[in-house]
Amino acid sequence: MRTSETLLLCELVMLTGIALHHVAHAQTTCQTSNASPSAYDCVNAAAYITSLGSGTRCCQENCRGSLCTTMHTSGSCKVGICGACGQCLPCDVAGTDLSNVVSSCQSNGKVGGFFIDDNNNHLQFIVFS
Repeated sequence: MRTSETLLLCELVMLTGIALHHVAHAQTTCQTSNASPSAYDCVNAAAYITSLGSGTRCCQENCRGSLCTTMHTSGSCKVGICGACGQCLPCDVAGTDLSNVVSSCQSNGKVGGFFIDDNNNHLQFIVFS
């Protein structure tokens, strides 16, 4: 990560209003390049997933190939969930994990990377184009 975990946690809580209790058992990998999607579009995509709330489940439903499911597209940005087929968690948690990637990996108006949530069956939350 390019910023300290404590600073990042405070920044995300202030931006999203969501407590990130599970970030201590997770990691973000940034893969931002010129081909990455717009950071603006990715902020919108992550916010949409978060807005679905705790009553909606975000699930990895692709049981073959990449083992990843695209959850939402906003402009140039796609956000997805990867892991074992059939794994689900509340969408507000998925949105928070995606927001972590967006917040940590922005560079020159672009963002790309993934977040591994160790407290949720090692599900990966990806930001890609």
